[in-house]
Amino acid sequence: VPPQDISLKIYDVSGRLVKQFNHSTIQPFNRVFWDGTDDNGRKVAQGIYFCELAIPERTETIKIIYLK
Repeated sequence: VPPQDISLKIYDVSGRLVKQFNHSTIQPFNRVFWDGTDDNGRKVAQGIYFCELAIPERTETIKIIYLK
């Protein structure tokens, strides 16, 4: 899958988009590290978030717990 076709987003429990990773940070077989900040650089609260990875053929969402 070409990197431009990959989407990685983190949402809070209310469904608000917290963080969206740009395509240059997502490469096949690599890890993406989230530093606990939103798209504006502000630290987020501890709690449950949802991580959504989407490619053209499929979308997967997992629940993650962010602890400081």
